[in-house]
Amino acid sequence: MATFRTPLISSSVGLAGTNVKRDVLVVQHLLNRAGGRTPLQEDGVAGRRTIDAIRSYQKTVLHYPHPDARVDPGGRMLRSLASRAAPRAAPPAAASGPSGLETVGRWAGQALAGLQSTLQGWLRDEQVEAPRGARVRARGARPPAASSGGGGGRRNLTDADFTRAAQRLSPKVDPLLVKALAEKESGGKSGFGPGGRIVIAFEGHKFRKYTNRVYDGSHPKLSYPYTRSGWRAKWVVNNRDQATAWRTLEEAMALDHDAALKSTSFGAFQVLGENYRDCGYGDVDSFVNLMKSGDAGQLEAFVLFCKAKAGLVSAMERQDFNAIGNSYNGSAQENYDTGLRRIYDRLKGAQ
Repeated sequence: MATFRTPLISSSVGLAGTNVKRDVLVVQHLLNRAGGRTPLQEDGVAGRRTIDAIRSYQKTVLHYPHPDARVDPGGRMLRSLASRAAPRAAPPAAASGPSGLETVGRWAGQALAGLQSTLQGWLRDEQVEAPRGARVRARGARPPAASSGGGGGRRNLTDADFTRAAQRLSPKVDPLLVKALAEKESGGKSGFGPGGRIVIAFEGHKFRKYTNRVYDGSHPKLSYPYTRSGWRAKWVVNNRDQATAWRTLEEAMALDHDAALKSTSFGAFQVLGENYRDCGYGDVDSFVNLMKSGDAGQLEAFVLFCKAKAGLVSAMERQDFNAIGNSYNGSAQENYDTGLRRIYDRLKGAQ
């Protein structure tokens, strides 16, 4: 059974499968206001028809890859319902029956003002978001065809590309170190994997950070705390292969679009979406669209990211692999420096 935990009501549900009647009543009322289907009986019971209606809305309106019949506080489902229902939202009528839904009367008196205010606020948010232009779509995250001038599109990075990037960072940076970082991060020269999609990795502890732990209980695979001992096992569940990683990202995007993209690393150099400002962009969608544009865009993001990270270019000049690992990938990931050094030494020896 779905769990409704709306911020419109003071009660909070902590156990999956438990629904507060007045919360269910709100969702039923908003579904009816949204229209487009046979009206539900507003009885506060999360029965099969209500669950099916939520799944249908998630599939046909929100295009969820895996409809889960959940309505979470501040989540995309509730926001969408609110934006559709806000212009004519009204308090749901009290239901009859043995229970009497005695809470409805109190809810109408105490929560209606907050409900209407919140719905109107969400509607304004939706109107503000609309002009941001084309949003990143997970299934469309493929590069355009390469232009005749060689700018953009999917193509393997060349030694000349690595050399130009190194020179932009500093004349003292060895291009083979840039090449080694690409191999360390994505396993090869290209930032695109099977089917032309960007190579990605989803980080659940980052998603937890950017969603304020809201999904720890309902989606523990997507939102979890970082621990040295347990991080790798949880990471592998979400990123076993690129098909799995993309399914994970799509599921997370359905819950919180921006948080999911901020929590994902992209491309040949696996730059995290949370670094979009360091790369000169005002929002994470624009950053991901740069990554989509082709390998050249991913290399550009890498250069801008390195320049923005204090001490990283200096560490690359000195070939201080420990400092490079700490700055580029964080101090918590063990053996990053030794792995990077092995790749660099192999590339150097093959010259």
